[in-house]
Amino acid sequence: MVAALEARGLRFVGKDETGQRMEIVELAGHAFFVASQFHPEFKSRPNRPSALFLGLVLAASGKLDSFLSGANPAASPVAARPARKTARTR
Repeated sequence: MVAALEARGLRFVGKDETGQRMEIVELAGHAFFVASQFHPEFKSRPNRPSALFLGLVLAASGKLDSFLSGANPAASPVAARPARKTARTR
Protein backbone atom coordinates (compact mmCIF):
# COMPACT_ATOMS: atom_id res chain seq x y z
CA MET A 1 0.00 0.00 0.00
CA VAL A 2 2.85 2.44 0.80
CA ALA A 3 4.34 2.01 -2.67
CA ALA A 4 0.96 2.70 -4.30
CA LEU A 5 0.51 5.92 -2.28
CA GLU A 6 4.06 7.06 -3.03
CA ALA A 7 3.47 6.44 -6.73
CA ARG A 8 0.62 8.99 -6.52
CA GLY A 9 2.80 11.70 -4.96
CA LEU A 10 2.67 11.07 -1.21
CA ARG A 11 6.03 10.97 0.57
CA PHE A 12 6.38 9.23 3.90
CA VAL A 13 8.98 11.39 5.60
CA GLY A 14 8.64 10.16 9.18
CA LYS A 15 8.43 6.63 10.54
CA ASP A 16 8.37 5.15 14.02
CA GLU A 17 11.51 3.73 15.60
CA THR A 18 10.87 0.32 14.02
CA GLY A 19 10.49 1.80 10.54
CA GLN A 20 7.19 0.01 10.10
CA ARG A 21 4.56 2.60 11.02
CA MET A 22 4.30 5.76 8.93
CA GLU A 23 4.12 8.84 11.19
CA ILE A 24 4.45 11.83 8.82
CA VAL A 25 3.35 12.20 5.21
CA GLU A 26 3.78 15.07 2.73
CA LEU A 27 2.27 15.64 -0.69
CA ALA A 28 4.89 16.54 -3.29
CA GLY A 29 4.16 19.65 -5.34
CA HIS A 30 1.73 21.15 -2.81
CA ALA A 31 2.52 24.40 -1.00
CA PHE A 32 1.88 22.81 2.41
CA PHE A 33 0.34 19.40 2.81
CA VAL A 34 1.50 17.54 5.89
CA ALA A 35 -0.24 14.94 7.98
CA SER A 36 1.01 13.40 11.19
CA GLN A 37 -0.01 10.51 13.36
CA PHE A 38 1.90 11.77 16.40
CA HIS A 39 1.05 14.82 18.55
CA PRO A 40 3.34 17.77 17.71
CA GLU A 41 1.24 20.06 19.90
CA PHE A 42 2.81 18.43 22.96
CA LYS A 43 6.21 19.80 21.85
CA SER A 44 5.02 23.36 21.14
CA ARG A 45 5.61 26.27 23.48
CA PRO A 46 4.71 29.95 22.87
CA ASN A 47 8.28 30.92 21.96
CA ARG A 48 9.33 27.50 20.62
CA PRO A 49 6.62 26.13 18.33
CA SER A 50 7.03 22.66 16.92
CA ALA A 51 8.39 22.62 13.38
CA LEU A 52 5.04 21.34 12.08
CA PHE A 53 3.06 24.26 13.52
CA LEU A 54 5.69 26.83 12.58
CA GLY A 55 5.63 25.52 9.01
CA LEU A 56 1.83 25.79 8.90
CA VAL A 57 1.86 29.40 10.13
CA LEU A 58 4.64 30.36 7.72
CA ALA A 59 2.91 28.66 4.77
CA ALA A 60 -0.42 30.32 5.60
CA SER A 61 1.27 33.74 5.76
CA GLY A 62 3.19 33.20 2.50
CA LYS A 63 6.57 33.26 4.27
CA LEU A 64 7.58 29.58 4.23
CA ASP A 65 9.81 29.72 1.14
CA SER A 66 11.65 32.78 2.44
CA PHE A 67 12.13 31.17 5.85
CA LEU A 68 13.39 27.88 4.40
CA SER A 69 15.83 29.62 2.08
CA GLY A 70 17.25 31.57 5.02
CA ALA A 71 16.71 34.81 3.12
CA ASN A 72 14.55 36.31 5.85
CA PRO A 73 14.93 34.78 9.33
CA ALA A 74 12.64 37.51 10.66
CA ALA A 75 9.82 35.88 8.67
CA SER A 76 9.32 33.59 11.61
CA PRO A 77 6.40 34.72 13.77
CA VAL A 78 8.50 33.69 16.76
CA ALA A 79 11.43 35.91 15.76
CA ALA A 80 9.19 38.97 15.64
CA ARG A 81 7.94 38.48 19.18
CA PRO A 82 10.09 39.48 22.16
CA ALA A 83 10.75 36.82 24.76
CA ARG A 84 8.29 36.90 27.61
CA LYS A 85 9.73 37.47 31.06
CA THR A 86 8.98 34.72 33.51
CA ALA A 87 9.67 34.42 37.21
CA ARG A 88 12.92 32.61 36.33
CA THR A 89 14.21 35.33 33.96
CA ARG A 90 13.39 38.40 36.07
